[in-house]
Amino acid sequence: MLNRACALAGFRPDVIHTADDYALVLRMVREGLGVGLVPELVATVVGVPDGVVLRPISTIEITRTTQALVRTVTPAVSAVLGLLGA
Repeated sequence: MLNRACALAGFRPDVIHTADDYALVLRMVREGLGVGLVPELVATVVGVPDGVVLRPISTIEITRTTQALVRTVTPAVSAVLGLLGA
């Protein structure tokens, strides 16, 4: 996602650290190790550490596709999938 966003903005990032956990990304930013991209939902679910400021990127549109993997479809699974789709 970072590489796509930076390419759309016209540059290539110099990536020194990587993490697949948004809470860790936010802590790395708090410690001054760089900047990061996180989905807006992270602010409400994970929370933003003191000293970190989220800024929207309004000049480029970044999208992602989320998929649900299910074993069997039950009424409960269908309900959850419906909520996720909304």
